[in-house]
Amino acid sequence: MVEYQPKWVDEVLEPDGWSVSSGGVVTLGGVDVMEVARRHGTPAYLIDGKTVRARAAAYVRALKAAPPGSGAYFAMKSLAAVPLTRLLLEAGMGIDVVSYGEMLTALRAGAQGSQMILHGNNKSERELRRAVETGITVVIDGNRELERLEAVAGALRRRAQALLRLSPGIEAHTHSYILTGGEENKFGIPIVTGQAEALTLEVLASPWVELKGYHSHIGSQILEVEPFVLNARAVMAFAASVRERTGFWPQVVDLGGGLGIAYTEDDRPPAVAELVAAMLAEVESAARALGQRTPALWLEPGRSIVGGAGVTIYTVGERKRTPGGIEFVAVDGGMGDNPRMALYQAVYRGVLVNRVLEPPAARFTVAGRNCESGDLLTTDLALPEPRAGDILALFSTGAYTYSMASHYNRVPKAPVLWLEDGVVKTVVRRESEEELLAADAPPDALVRDGLEAATG
Repeated sequence: MVEYQPKWVDEVLEPDGWSVSSGGVVTLGGVDVMEVARRHGTPAYLIDGKTVRARAAAYVRALKAAPPGSGAYFAMKSLAAVPLTRLLLEAGMGIDVVSYGEMLTALRAGAQGSQMILHGNNKSERELRRAVETGITVVIDGNRELERLEAVAGALRRRAQALLRLSPGIEAHTHSYILTGGEENKFGIPIVTGQAEALTLEVLASPWVELKGYHSHIGSQILEVEPFVLNARAVMAFAASVRERTGFWPQVVDLGGGLGIAYTEDDRPPAVAELVAAMLAEVESAARALGQRTPALWLEPGRSIVGGAGVTIYTVGERKRTPGGIEFVAVDGGMGDNPRMALYQAVYRGVLVNRVLEPPAARFTVAGRNCESGDLLTTDLALPEPRAGDILALFSTGAYTYSMASHYNRVPKAPVLWLEDGVVKTVVRRESEEELLAADAPPDALVRDGLEAATG
């Protein structure tokens, strides 16, 4: 196949396996995308296997320069599914989970407790109990959580493994809803107020909780190295302060995730190797200055593993032009399968797969089928004049789409399909309307119960 790249599609947005022939045939992972649409329907999330494997390998490779015990833990919240989790475990990654459902997903995929981290700012007793039973490292996010973890561990007569989540006051350049390192954020314990040090002393005094080290995550979709370096510096400065007072030095420093991907032509994220080297140098320098061994470095990538690997395909339906000149094109999906524009004003780029060689005629706002005015998928997208039945592909949709999908308007969830080496494999099958309704009580449940109450 002769590869052809239309000049109006920036290659930085495409998965490694994306290809366009001189005849206009679009493939992903060696599979004809139009054939995928015909056989599997739309909407559908397509994941390029080659890209996922390459991004995971980049983290594993970069962390080989770090001390023993270092590792990358995939942030399952970005894309949760048993087969994907198993693949990443086999690639040498651990798993970062934030709920009982994610915990079970990782365990079913074959993860051991030592390969998992449990996050969350309001963990349930069930989650804490399973973590202690299984040996999962718990990231403590507040005073009361420490008390609850101690109670669970004491009842089980097993010592819990823990990190303390710090709030370092680092304000990364990202959307406020995905900014997690600031002092006014719901996550972590502030350093500046003295609360983090006080809680550290409590953990160190606990008979049932072993403090392995510190955790800090400053946000998501960050496209610069500097905020990550500043975060590492703040965490290591805190570690030095605690050591001076108590003698405690961390075995582990977990600097979270947050590396961004290219959603538009203006997004230029740093390479994984560059980012990891910069953070590791900061941690090593701080440890060396105190004559201490360098802690193991843990990272929690999610979006940067799967985000750029994803392409979501839709079928074009209606067209509409507003009096103000907005050109709407509606598709058969929407905020139910991708709420990121509604939540974060996210913008995507993409193409009409069946007309990929045609030059753009105008810029369009892509609207979904859900009954909300805010049900938009992207704006300012350059396309040929869309026609009903065209197949639209949006790039960089592998993260925080399926995992954030809803049943709004009672629309079943789309499938997740893995494309690699010319083969399509189903990661998550398409949901049916019957499955969607399965949890509902029988039609007469309220009527019967109401009559019984009235005549009882």
